[in-house]
Amino acid sequence: MSNLYALLVGIDNYPDPVPCLGGCVNDVEAMAAYLQKWVTEVGIQLQLQTLQDEAATRDGIIQAFHQHLGQATQKDYVLFAYSGHGSQEDAPLEFWHLETDRLNETLVCWDSRLAEGRDLADKELACLIAEVSAKGPRVTVILDCCHSGAGTRPINTRHVEPDRRPRSIESYLAALNPTARNLGDRSDPVKIPQGRHVLLAACRDLQTAKEHKAKKRGVFSYFLLATLNQAQNAVTYRDIFKYAQSLIASAQVPNQTPQLEATHADDLDLPFLGIPMATGSTSALFAQRPFTVSYDATYGWIMDAGAIYGIPPSTFEETTQLALFPFLGSVGARSLANAIAQADVLEVLPQLSRIKITDISAVREGEVYRAIATSMPLVRRGVFLTGDEAGVALLRQQFITTASTMDEPSYVEEVTNSDDADFRVHACSGRYQILDAVSGHALVADLVGFEAAIADNVIARLEHMARWMAVAELHSSVNTQIPANAIQLEILQAGQPLSESPITLSYQYQAERWQQPTFQIRLTNTSDRPLYCSLLDLTERYAVSPVGFEAGGIWLQPGETAWPMGGKPLYASVPKELWQQGVTEYRDIFKLIVCTAEF
Repeated sequence: MSNLYALLVGIDNYPDPVPCLGGCVNDVEAMAAYLQKWVTEVGIQLQLQTLQDEAATRDGIIQAFHQHLGQATQKDYVLFAYSGHGSQEDAPLEFWHLETDRLNETLVCWDSRLAEGRDLADKELACLIAEVSAKGPRVTVILDCCHSGAGTRPINTRHVEPDRRPRSIESYLAALNPTARNLGDRSDPVKIPQGRHVLLAACRDLQTAKEHKAKKRGVFSYFLLATLNQAQNAVTYRDIFKYAQSLIASAQVPNQTPQLEATHADDLDLPFLGIPMATGSTSALFAQRPFTVSYDATYGWIMDAGAIYGIPPSTFEETTQLALFPFLGSVGARSLANAIAQADVLEVLPQLSRIKITDISAVREGEVYRAIATSMPLVRRGVFLTGDEAGVALLRQQFITTASTMDEPSYVEEVTNSDDADFRVHACSGRYQILDAVSGHALVADLVGFEAAIADNVIARLEHMARWMAVAELHSSVNTQIPANAIQLEILQAGQPLSESPITLSYQYQAERWQQPTFQIRLTNTSDRPLYCSLLDLTERYAVSPVGFEAGGIWLQPGETAWPMGGKPLYASVPKELWQQGVTEYRDIFKLIVCTAEF
């Protein structure tokens, strides 16, 4: 039987001079009660350790990582949840390449601000997570404190002033200690180990986490547990986070935007804690286009997707239409018959869209809903069919069947004139070839067999490539207020920016083998306003991947610089199966998306 190793830390009663809190121990007890009830439903064994108040010392937390969480193996699951004060501390020189403000984010342990005490720095927490994850368990981290992502309201703040006592690199955990790393050059930047995990954080690294006095709980922990208790099926990290985030926004909690981060983006689509449920997933209905609908005090009813997600602008003739569903709980089969209301998009903004719900009595302010697009004013990609009559007829029929059964708009359609085509599908010798309509070059591997399932796969690949092209062709609105050079993106080799366009990176033959080229990326905010940035890598093989930031994007203040992957070298390569076929060039497109609001 698999185990869930959980370490829950809650600190209310700090010794002077740290101000006490009122909801952290309650957070721990509520999470413990939820886990004890929940594990019986999923059929695993709970191995629980809690550290409260004076038990939650720096050494106590570190030892619990080593001795308790460190027992987890590949078949197990790990949860570390912390409720308490968050803060910052002056970072030593060895960390300055990671912190533009030269401050570490920290957890304030019970004894952190005593004479011999220290906070637990984010780099140290990363080392502990890496140590636990090395054996292969699924690891989840929940931080309800200030700096956790990277007035008259009933709230307290889980924040204390930064620790300004000088701290040398030798005082950090051994994995960060230059002596333990056997480095002769103290100026060599420290490389922080990274263990696979998912992080749910109460706020951004420059924000404060709040406590709700009436509930005597952390705001983030309270709404997160409320979401988990309402969820009836295997909702994913994304589902849970979106719902809790919307509840916090509806409660109008000031200056607190929760964060969801993952070292591997695919993990965000796993069930909570990575533990599969016995029943089906609510998310199956929304596998391709998950949107969230909620009420916003400024805009009214909104959908959490706008122009940067590919939502086309509305016209007098046509707009995006939506079907709304309950966000959590079972919604039955994949059918629009389960929709509780319909909506039209009124205005498309960069990060969200204003909508009008046709049956307003079916929804309530303060609730959160799921939506899928049932109609969009899209410019579809043309597909021209050629070849064997049997294969073409089957594929044509599947185009008709798919168009009538899809719960969301299609990005492709068959055309009868080859001049109108972006793709050509050629049926020949019992296989389908997907070709570029102009050059005739194969775009993906052939699909073998003239049968319905194979024809469905052909259409699915065409849809995927059409979506990729839509992302690749995204461009700034003519009405944007962000200057074109607001974020400077630089590609560097050996510390020097590369200026040619396009940039060419070449393999080098060294030590009797071909070495991949490496490079770094640097983003600098040259404007006079904070901007949120996301960098996407679009490859020739139609992948779209975020580059270098665990949350998918990052806020940059005016004049601030950020290095994706913390400045670590990135590797460029020609995929092995291509160079074995004689292909020696491969192209990546970097798409930089910049917005005045987080997305």
